[in-house]
Amino acid sequence: MIDQAAISRIFRDSPKLRLGSGSLKSLTLHPNGREVIIGTTVGMEIRDLHSGELIRMVDCHDDFVTAVAVSPVNNQVATGSDDQTVIIWNLADYTPIRTIQVKQGPINAIAFNLLGTQIAVANKTGKTLIFEVKSGALVHTLEGHKDSVYSLAYSGNGKVLVTGSRDSTVRVWDPYTGDCTRIFEGHNGSIYSVTVNSNGTVAISGSWDNTIKWWDIRSGAMIRSVEANKSSVEVVTISPGDEIVVAGGLDKSSTVWDFHEGILLNTLQGHDFGVYAAAVTRDGKTILTASDDGTWCVWNTDSGELIRKTNGFNGAVESVIWEPSTDRLIASGKGKQIRFWNLETRDIERVIDHPTHVKDMIADTRRNRLIVAGLEKSLRFYHLVTGDLLSTTDVHDYYVNNVLLSSDGQYILTAGWDMLIKLWKADDLTLIRSFAGHKESILKTLISEDNRYLVSGDEKGIVMVWDTHTGDLVAEVHAHSGPVTGMVFDPDGDSLFTTGKDGHLIDWAFPAMTKQRHSVPHEKGTLCLIQSAKNHFLITGGGDKHIAVINRKTHQKAAQLKGHQSRVISLLTDSGDRLLVSGNVDGTIYVWKLG
Repeated sequence: MIDQAAISRIFRDSPKLRLGSGSLKSLTLHPNGREVIIGTTVGMEIRDLHSGELIRMVDCHDDFVTAVAVSPVNNQVATGSDDQTVIIWNLADYTPIRTIQVKQGPINAIAFNLLGTQIAVANKTGKTLIFEVKSGALVHTLEGHKDSVYSLAYSGNGKVLVTGSRDSTVRVWDPYTGDCTRIFEGHNGSIYSVTVNSNGTVAISGSWDNTIKWWDIRSGAMIRSVEANKSSVEVVTISPGDEIVVAGGLDKSSTVWDFHEGILLNTLQGHDFGVYAAAVTRDGKTILTASDDGTWCVWNTDSGELIRKTNGFNGAVESVIWEPSTDRLIASGKGKQIRFWNLETRDIERVIDHPTHVKDMIADTRRNRLIVAGLEKSLRFYHLVTGDLLSTTDVHDYYVNNVLLSSDGQYILTAGWDMLIKLWKADDLTLIRSFAGHKESILKTLISEDNRYLVSGDEKGIVMVWDTHTGDLVAEVHAHSGPVTGMVFDPDGDSLFTTGKDGHLIDWAFPAMTKQRHSVPHEKGTLCLIQSAKNHFLITGGGDKHIAVINRKTHQKAAQLKGHQSRVISLLTDSGDRLLVSGNVDGTIYVWKLG
């Protein structure tokens, strides 16, 4: 157990602390050529280009940072966010200079003009807004697109502004007058990225239709079209010297093209998810790409060789547990890595590179092992202290969603996409019984204190109760109108609490499964549920980004915790109910002081 002195040190500055950087949303190069500026779901990070090490972390907005842009002059950087604001920062010390209240919808993209006097903002309303940087005043509203504007770019000479939209068109604007001078049509899907060459004569667009297209801005003609990726093109950029074009796509790859001839030069493969951001250094020798897998890669332009892959981020945190021997926090999820956090130093002390997205994990302290379930048909067993892989055992015919250890440590319960629940001996993983009856993927399982009953909840909201001795189905209810997201027993074992993505928290008489009480802790979905260690409260996390502490008898909220910038999907308390850990979809973890 973490002692009181350690808790005092952990929370010396604030009643909560944050671990992790969030999901990577955008990136750009610092003018010094040595640093990378990264926009994440929780702020802005500055990292060393060559080592990948974190130099500085800046908290920015009340919602996701969706765009980052560096001014060509003025030593400024700007961030745009889903909170509908743009913040201008001093690039020397990252202090805020000005906040521009856009107030016309979440922001998709931002860009400075050549002189750094104006900043263009694209949002989901279909409008592009141009603001004066010095005063924050709105200068022009560019209207014409019929749907969200996803991307925009100024030409190097500042005379042309290009926008790309969900309406499948590219528009060219005079940024000084606000007039639309060209409309390019030819894509068969949303345009997610646009870029312009240095002298403003050629625009390139990347689209959902897998292609990138070159456009002659003066004549309005399409110069060429190539299939750049095997699925949607999410980002396209031209090198500063107008020599190459880089296109990143949902197929996890980036392709490099000759700007002038449209010839494929290289295909860069190294990410595990789609590529959403890219940049080329000023000398054109290095390419940077960033992905939804939480990594950013540095590549040699000429050879296509991967120079370095940095795991600065780790995707949605779907599972958090304590490492019993040291009270370290173990967290895992979409980003594959299993990370061991030291709460006092806020450092990652150990990393296990799991081969797949981690869906669930448990600590088996009796056998000193960590049991991990993921997007594979196997369970993997790691040494709880060293992190070494001990064994791998196939347990289902498809992905394993859930793994559970009985309270006495004698049994392991698994559930998967094959719609089966399986009960195993924990010592040697001998199969005792399989339970079949669900018609959808099983998401949650539970076993009673006396090991007599097993409970399972699925994708469609069905909850089933099983007799572990006979294998018989005892009860079945359509508990929720969507996926079951959590299940816990009352301490006496005569009630079962369930939560669903429909937002509801329901108290059922157990094992009969008659409804006793019901409430809605979160309007945007109740996504996780735990019972406090001392059984006083139920704790839920929701799609509203909040955590609710709930009296289990009355269903009244005793407290509400705010601070996350995305959906809360995992929860954990320490054995003394002094700490609450919450993980969310942006990859961050918060630790809260409860008492």
